[in-house]
Amino acid sequence: MLKITTTVIALSLLSGCTMYNNRSIPSSVTTMPNDCANENAIINWLEFQENQERGVFTNEEIYAQDKRAIKYHKWRFKYICNTVN
Repeated sequence: MLKITTTVIALSLLSGCTMYNNRSIPSSVTTMPNDCANENAIINWLEFQENQERGVFTNEEIYAQDKRAIKYHKWRFKYICNTVN
């Protein structure tokens, strides 16, 4: 009985850790260079980051601020790399 209880507790603790999502995106977004040669890869990465769900312990205001930073940088990146001469 003790073995089963220990196993159930261990599995519960391990599965709880997989639900935590720490979103530390804005610093990596704001320091990203304007590398137009890799435009597709960078846009894909920004869109992936934009579609991430809010972490369990993330404040909703911080989450919204992160989303705005990602969307702004995506727009700015497209604007700089697709200039018409």
